[in-house]
Amino acid sequence: MAAVLFEQLTYIGARKYKVDNVCNSGITWAGYGDTQSVERRNIPLYLQHPLVWMLKSEFDKQQGSESFAPTLAQAATAVEADEDGAGEATQDEIKAAILQLDAGDPEHFKNGKPAITAVRAVLGKALSVKELNAAWSSISTAPKGH
Repeated sequence: MAAVLFEQLTYIGARKYKVDNVCNSGITWAGYGDTQSVERRNIPLYLQHPLVWMLKSEFDKQQGSESFAPTLAQAATAVEADEDGAGEATQDEIKAAILQLDAGDPEHFKNGKPAITAVRAVLGKALSVKELNAAWSSISTAPKGH
């Protein structure tokens, strides 16, 4: 039987407590900055939510970084928005945020589409995938100027 390997995962969300809703492991994080051991094989699943969790090693490196703190502060209200629920941003605000992103930056655009984490960081508001897709669709299909 192979040994189960663990890795340290840090919660970076805005809630006072966070129960694992990704792997339903029963693990609870006690607020921002709390670190728990999770099975290494599940790390990619958690890291699909970069405004909620990050590897402890990355968290430790970025603590005190000038660029790290504002991004987390801006994203705090959007961190755990309901992925299919209504957000707080208007379509015009979402479009304006998308247009502020750097199309050449892989943190801002993935597979030719704006990354929700980057848009949330610019907005500082809750944003669902559905809302982002609607805004992006209206931008990407808009008639081009002469």
